[in-house]
Amino acid sequence: MHQAHNIPWHILSTHLKAAFDDNRVTPTRSHITPKNAQDPALQPALVHFIRKFTAAIRAFSETERLKYPATFDAPTSGPLFSDTLKARYPDYLNSRNQDIALWIAQGPHYHTSHGDFADVIKVLIHEREMETLLMLANHPLIRIRDLHMLSWGHHFGWSRTKEEALSAYLFFNTAEALGILEDQSYTNLNIYGGLLNTLASRMDFPAQQVTHREFFQDIGLLESIEKMPWDYEYRIYKSKSLPVHKDYTRFQGYIKKLFEVLYMYDVVARECGLEDGPGGPLNWEVDIAKTVPFLGIVKVEDEYLEDENSWIHYLKPKST
Repeated sequence: MHQAHNIPWHILSTHLKAAFDDNRVTPTRSHITPKNAQDPALQPALVHFIRKFTAAIRAFSETERLKYPATFDAPTSGPLFSDTLKARYPDYLNSRNQDIALWIAQGPHYHTSHGDFADVIKVLIHEREMETLLMLANHPLIRIRDLHMLSWGHHFGWSRTKEEALSAYLFFNTAEALGILEDQSYTNLNIYGGLLNTLASRMDFPAQQVTHREFFQDIGLLESIEKMPWDYEYRIYKSKSLPVHKDYTRFQGYIKKLFEVLYMYDVVARECGLEDGPGGPLNWEVDIAKTVPFLGIVKVEDEYLEDENSWIHYLKPKST
């Protein structure tokens, strides 16, 4: 498992299991579930896992930020990114959103008509263009925090960069922790097809998918993933047992890249002033916990204590 020395994946293997064709639920499904939902150690263990995971992301984020200057110039003209980068990502980068003057002319506040600007942020995170991102985060005439959450039925701000990477990173590391990666039985989980579809399907302003689509293309599965059929009876995408881990070296590179995206996102989010902690948009404990139901593990309930510095996340087993 990736970052096993910092993230206690063993907690998941201790308390969780893969249940295939589980007839305790209707309709029968294959999912990840607690070994014993009544075990009093389950919830404290998962809370500990979430907090250690959060600490790992934060540690890498802080280390990354130290590599760059504390202050940045605020250019009012010129290209935001290189022509080489523009040519590499023609679906997302163009002469329009390359022009810093346009960002300033349409700023400092942005809204749903600026989805292409949000896509620029997503690509720059993927490409580790940190100096450019930090410049934007500090620019007095450009407010990229407005691009973090954009929505018109579905959301397409650069928060999606974190969401997709977190879902994939948690799923595949959990599969390995539970021993269902090597025998590729993870492909039989009901949620797997939906995960692949989310990571690869086309939608409005989908630059958050660059990291995933490049990997799927690299291993020759992108076209097959795009053509996965929808099962109307069970309301799931059928993955046709498409395993993505067979080239393990490339797979490990992908997992490493997912973690990189997470802490790079954290650097940018903090730099542009997104609020941290309970109730704020930059709350890793909540984000990680809310990704867990996506894996079919637990239901989330948030409770906040009177002391704002003492926050506990309660996790409640999903009823079966």
